Amino acid sequence: MGDIYELAANHNMTAIGSADPNIGLEGLLTGGGHSLISSTYGLAADNTLNMWVVLPSGELAFANQCHNQDIF
Repeated sequence: MGDIYELAANHNMTAIGSADPNIGLEGLLTGGGHSLISSTYGLAADNTLNMWVVLPSGELAFANQCHNQDIF
């Protein structure tokens, strides 16, 4: 994520990600979602609407508030 933050900053933009540039998107969401702008926009986990999840079986599952709620 650190490279993405640097690239975005060079273009006067912000990338939403972890406050720690060594943590990827998966770690951000499973860790709650504390980002550099979470004090303004809330946690990433609270702003996630849909996701594709790889189950332990290797199967790909779509999850949101209506589908696979137990995973979401």
